[in-house]
Amino acid sequence: MTKKYYVSESVFINVSCDLAEKMMKERLGDKFPLMFEDHGNSYNAEGQEHFNQLYEKVQNILEDADIIPTDIKLDEELGIDINQYVQRDEEDPKVIYFRESDFLEDAKEYLQEDKPDFKIIIE
Repeated sequence: MTKKYYVSESVFINVSCDLAEKMMKERLGDKFPLMFEDHGNSYNAEGQEHFNQLYEKVQNILEDADIIPTDIKLDEELGIDINQYVQRDEEDPKVIYFRESDFLEDAKEYLQEDKPDFKIIIE
């Protein structure tokens, strides 16, 4: 199984845009400035077409490298407090009991409630 790297949706989009624009500059060279309208604030139709093609390629490359966009944040958005699953041993302060099955069951339930349209795969 390949390890997947999760980044926020906004970071994924920003990186994709930055790379697509850099690739576009490299590909078009001196013609790059001609791809703008509105005093350089937006692409013209031809420029937008070039950008969209490269943007899609960049996103495919990132996903092929197992860099996955996500908006799931367990601790902040779903409110999972790990302390409710941990208990210290009264006799030995260096022993901690962790209720793993309860934690995993609750985490899955939180995900299903927060992302009802997602298919959740347990690895």
